[in-house]
Amino acid sequence: MLDIFTSFFLRELFQNILDERNRYVRQNTRTPSSHMKGWVDTTLREVRSYVGLRFLMGLHGKNCQRDFWSTDPLMSSSVFARTMTRDRFDTLTSALHFADRRARRGGSFVEALPCWTSWNRHTT
Repeated sequence: MLDIFTSFFLRELFQNILDERNRYVRQNTRTPSSHMKGWVDTTLREVRSYVGLRFLMGLHGKNCQRDFWSTDPLMSSSVFARTMTRDRFDTLTSALHFADRRARRGGSFVEALPCWTSWNRHTT
């Protein structure tokens, strides 16, 4: 399963997400909500974990995203809380970017173009 995942999601792709997410936060400073801590730059491992959790969310039906971090024994999915806190997941989600928005020209797809180009180069 991991081999399939890594064949589609290359290190270059994760590195791009990491770089752009950290750049976005530096360009758009904001005060986090009271339950979230200040921004700490993300790492390659954390980006991979984030994407992995997103895939797991698609496999496990829950009524809302917060339910994945529920401590209720009937709803619990412990892999989520063991991987990262809900607050960190929310913070990473709010900063998810694929390209520098200041350099953006063209339609909305342009933002994802660096990721698409990297993936396309590897799969063709």
